[in-house]
Amino acid sequence: MIPRKSIRYVESLPSLAVQEGGSASSTAMRRPSSFSGGTRHSVVGLTPSMARIADRDVVVEVKGAPYTCPFKVGGKSNNVVTKSSMNSIHRGWRIVGVAGQRASAKEIAPMLTAAQRMTRYTVTFRMGEAGDADDEDDRLVALHEAALRDGEEAERRRRREREELRRREAEQAELARKEAAEAARKWQAVEEERRKREAEEAERQRRMEALERKRIEAAELERKRRAAEEAERMRLEAGEAERKRLEEEQHVSEAREAVERQRLEAEAAERRRQEAEEIEQRR
Repeated sequence: MIPRKSIRYVESLPSLAVQEGGSASSTAMRRPSSFSGGTRHSVVGLTPSMARIADRDVVVEVKGAPYTCPFKVGGKSNNVVTKSSMNSIHRGWRIVGVAGQRASAKEIAPMLTAAQRMTRYTVTFRMGEAGDADDEDDRLVALHEAALRDGEEAERRRRREREELRRREAEQAELARKEAAEAARKWQAVEEERRKREAEEAERQRRMEALERKRIEAAELERKRRAAEEAERMRLEAGEAERKRLEEEQHVSEAREAVERQRLEAEAAERRRQEAEEIEQRR
């Protein structure tokens, strides 16, 4: 822990402004300090935002439930703003009252917790209250602690961002791997389909060629059969013609033989007649 008296720095903060769309109204009113005999804070060396609450009250209306508190508090007494998401509330501001009630520093935190249950409530900020001799040091310690917390939060945020980046890169890598696997699967399916079509086309071509060969063979067999039939027909016709020729020759030969027999018989009869005549003449 850094000693409170050793912290001496002033943080540059923006001036007071009303948050756009935040339904928060800010009123600054000048009121006399309750510590009439004490030393008042000088605005010299203060940031513009801190100078706005030096020796004066700044009242800001804040949304309550169901919204979360738009600022965080810290410091020795948990009454100094260390982080704010409203433009009208700045880091380093010290809370002196909640919901219209002023309270000591140690009462602020529980009052804030209770006020947060309301739908709307006001928060009063001020510097220079009586009995707050260590007010500036407390503010600086709270800011230092807030800076440390912000640094830790920034480091956690960077780690989360790095982890998120690694996670996204891993997701992108996994997505790319899945896309590549899907593309490979689709390519494989397309390639298998192409090979299947080629195989089917080759089989169809083979069957057509086989059918064509069978058709040619059948045509050749038919031609040979017809040629054989024609040859057999011609052979039979030739045989029949030869048979008829032989029969005719035989008939001719038989007729010649018959004619020759008749001639011989006629000659024999003529000789017998002549012999008979000769015998008759001799008598």
